[in-house]
Amino acid sequence: MAKTQAATKLKSFSDIGIVAAPPASRVVTAQVKSAEGAKQWLDTQIRHGKSEIFAIKQTLTESLARELLSPARNPDNRTVLKGTVNLYKKAMEAGHFDSMNGESIHISQDGLLNNGQHRLEARLLAGTDLPFLFTFGLSRNARKTVDQARNRTAKDFLAMNGYADGAAIASVALMLYQWRTKQKISIHSDDRIGVSETAAYAEENYQQIAQSVRLIPRVGSSSTGGLPVLSFMHLICAEKSLEVATDFFTRLVNGNDLPKDSAILALSVRLRRRERLTRAERVELMLRAWNAHREKRQMTVIPIHRQLPQPI
Repeated sequence: MAKTQAATKLKSFSDIGIVAAPPASRVVTAQVKSAEGAKQWLDTQIRHGKSEIFAIKQTLTESLARELLSPARNPDNRTVLKGTVNLYKKAMEAGHFDSMNGESIHISQDGLLNNGQHRLEARLLAGTDLPFLFTFGLSRNARKTVDQARNRTAKDFLAMNGYADGAAIASVALMLYQWRTKQKISIHSDDRIGVSETAAYAEENYQQIAQSVRLIPRVGSSSTGGLPVLSFMHLICAEKSLEVATDFFTRLVNGNDLPKDSAILALSVRLRRRERLTRAERVELMLRAWNAHREKRQMTVIPIHRQLPQPI
């Protein structure tokens, strides 16, 4: 599969008005491991920041994170989103968090945290020292202009690497990860992985996922569970029989050749109701119908027990 790569000419910090801190202000990590050392390092950079904006690389230790999150330095920022912190924490613990991706932690001229509290909170929970870029000398009002763009999704990461059907591929990848690691399907933040990890998992399993996405008819898919759920279900059922799975889900979506009392008809009727079903409930209904179909059992009503059976 061909992947596209675009050459980008990156600017230096000096090109955009940010200068590196002088060598004298750079300290070894050991100096920011203690609470007093972290405070002294920050105070030194803040004094320098009163005359110019500059960026400096430093290891984010527990002491440095706690100092920046203290009420004195973080008095009135936005409410912390626990789900975001948890995603960052898991990425840090797994070694997947790119702390040097150019997104620095911002400290204002008066020594207040402008941006970065979710990363700082995640560092405290993960207990992992990581190198970060810190930007000093910004105005306090500058914090109102950050994070205004839409965050990148797993779909965006896949698109940048040249993959088509990014949204469906990413959704299937997340469900597949949850199924294989937790035997569940959930939208809860504690059960999710970060967008870059989802994209990486999608790339690792791309051939299987793309095949299932391709084999699900698009017309009619939205009223019978949605393309991502149908593709995920096709994938795990195709591991039992590709031919039977393709026939099962094609007939379900198209609504053709569905005998009375067949499991596919019962599933089709249930999914086409104007009923608000969670993703996990749709998956459960499909699994129960699939198993009945495989066992050649008649079925007119499909129960929901909120427990996912294994496909047979």
